[in-house]
Amino acid sequence: MAAKRASTRKGPTMTEALVEAIKANQAGGESLNALARRVGLEDSALSRFVRGERSLTLTSADRVAEALGLRLVQVEKPEKPASKRKRKGKE
Repeated sequence: MAAKRASTRKGPTMTEALVEAIKANQAGGESLNALARRVGLEDSALSRFVRGERSLTLTSADRVAEALGLRLVQVEKPEKPASKRKRKGKE
């Protein structure tokens, strides 16, 4: 499994949130196999995703999210302000 990077982000990644939602769905009584069939994925693909052994395409992740009553949205990163540093020898 890939090592986790230190980050200043707030909240879970899309993958972490989706895995959490899948596990909550399982706790509610729907098996991974049933969810996989409902969204048109191979049972093993969804199982490996939940275990962190593979990723999902954005299309597949969107289908899983929609089946769980969630919606994936794209959040734009704010642009960094232009540097106001003066160049050496110029003013």
